[in-house]
Amino acid sequence: MRLLEFIDAVIDEAAFRSIVSYIEEAKASSDYEVLCGGRYDAEKGFFIQPRWFSANAPVQADQEEIFGPVATVYVYPDDEYEETLRVCDSTTPTA
Repeated sequence: MRLLEFIDAVIDEAAFRSIVSYIEEAKASSDYEVLCGGRYDAEKGFFIQPRWFSANAPVQADQEEIFGPVATVYVYPDDEYEETLRVCDSTTPTA
């Protein structure tokens, strides 16, 4: 493992396992396309390479704080701007 490929380790094994579960779920789903990154290694610390996904539709991961180097990008059609705002407003948890 070359540590320079990673930004930093996540805080602990529980966080590592949680973040890896999002990565593995996205890799197995047809709703996502991997854009880059996402390798991980727990050999010497809990390292996760930053990962970017493109989503074909709004997805569950967009509604949750992952607290790790994983981001999802959803590119909406221009003519669905207002509907996309409604989806964001109705799926984001409130305090």
